[in-house]
Amino acid sequence: METAVTYNRFSPGPDQREESITGQLRENHRLAKQKNLTVIHDYIDRCISGKTDNRPQFLQMLKDAEKGLFKYIICYQTNRFARNTYDAVVHKHKLKKFGVKVIYSKMSIPQGPEGVIFERFMEAFDEYYSEELKQKVLRGQYDNALQGKFLGGRLPYGYKLDENNKYIIDEERSVIVREIFTRYAAGEKARDICNDLNKRGIRTSTGGEFGKNSLPCILHNPKYMGVYDFESKDPDLEAIHSEDTVPAIVTKEIFERAQKRMESNRHKKSKKKPDDDVIFLLSGKAFDGNCGGALIGDSGTSRNGVTHYYYTCTNKKHKKGCKTKSVKKDWLENAIVEATRAILDNRNLTEKIGQWIVQLQEKNIDDSMLKVAQSELKNTQKSIKNIMNAIEQGIITDTTRERLLELEVRQAQLESEIKLETHKIHAPKVAKEQVIFWLEQFKNGDSRTDDYKKYIIETLVNAVVLHQDVITIAYNYADNEIVDLPISILKGSSDSVRISLLNWAAVDSNHRPHPYQGCALTT
Repeated sequence: METAVTYNRFSPGPDQREESITGQLRENHRLAKQKNLTVIHDYIDRCISGKTDNRPQFLQMLKDAEKGLFKYIICYQTNRFARNTYDAVVHKHKLKKFGVKVIYSKMSIPQGPEGVIFERFMEAFDEYYSEELKQKVLRGQYDNALQGKFLGGRLPYGYKLDENNKYIIDEERSVIVREIFTRYAAGEKARDICNDLNKRGIRTSTGGEFGKNSLPCILHNPKYMGVYDFESKDPDLEAIHSEDTVPAIVTKEIFERAQKRMESNRHKKSKKKPDDDVIFLLSGKAFDGNCGGALIGDSGTSRNGVTHYYYTCTNKKHKKGCKTKSVKKDWLENAIVEATRAILDNRNLTEKIGQWIVQLQEKNIDDSMLKVAQSELKNTQKSIKNIMNAIEQGIITDTTRERLLELEVRQAQLESEIKLETHKIHAPKVAKEQVIFWLEQFKNGDSRTDDYKKYIIETLVNAVVLHQDVITIAYNYADNEIVDLPISILKGSSDSVRISLLNWAAVDSNHRPHPYQGCALTT
């Protein structure tokens, strides 16, 4: 059996409860059993928004994926993995390199390349819906911030909360916080401080060892000198700055000394090599049509010291007889991006994709969990009524009291689950016009930025095959239409470029188009 993990999360807010995690775990494990997968761990982030990837368990899961500990991540829906479209694309791209696939227990993502478009759209739709929900809780957050209350997330090490959700000092851990600031401000290395704390058996607030990210989280936080800052994302609300709502653990003087040292160390760090910042956007997608080898990132330095970047066939790189010339990285990536943008001028194509995604979402609406919870609630309420009748007749024992308490707790859990499932079923539905509008945004992005080019390539392009005089592009959507599109960036000319959206029968099991089956870009 192949290994899998589950990722489960609920966001901050009055309607977000522990029962949500229970439901996610149940459905995720049910899917694992269906697919004959062995779940080796459950990652759970509580009360943390999916708009950020700074989630402790989420980040730990990514580290474990890189180690090759599992092959699948099971989530409830796309919005549990992330509500930020860019984060979703970036992290799934990394997971793909690690050989890890994300699957969903309550969403049916079509198999094959076409499923990529559907998944990307649902991520974008989740992000849009998340923005609407966020506006409803911002006001409540702002009121709590005015009172200096804890707003959720991870509680800073060295603090506890009182009955009003306000910060109070944790006397035991605050001693460690003062020690960290004192030693660091005095010039001791952060690594040595962490090693010493770990040897003494001192652990972080999550129970782990102190590492390279532990100390900066503490040393940068102004709450430790008694400053409470809050800047609402609502432009109509003013920023909050208070110096009397959080009890200080260290003095302002030692806090500022630590900041100066961190700033000094930041400037001393060696610069990254040029290649460290270069992203080859077609990595894993580009192939040599002459020998079938993969095109990989490569670089070379000219006489004047300028570094140039290329895609080179791996068979040529490893001297296996391939004579295909390397192609400039920017030229190839820009050609693919511009060709893909131009495809979206085909209204018939965007209409088809829009209708297809609407149909898939309708297929994914599942009220089975709601019906099961409603049925169980009905039986639970009947059992409570029977026990109450027994009590009224004088039949009362320790067992009946214990059973009544259990049933009342379960009733509250079921009512919460029903509310959550009802909300999901009646959540806004995707309209075809929304999908078309989303596709239109690909044409309006800034093609000079790597973020935009990465998103459009990850979403729409499945594979690229470079031949001697043509470039074949296989997209994540099947269509037999052939259109003439102007790609002015090719060789600096305004030559007409011919593009064919390949039928997937022409793609082998590795999603690589067979050489010369269908044409795509011809200059």
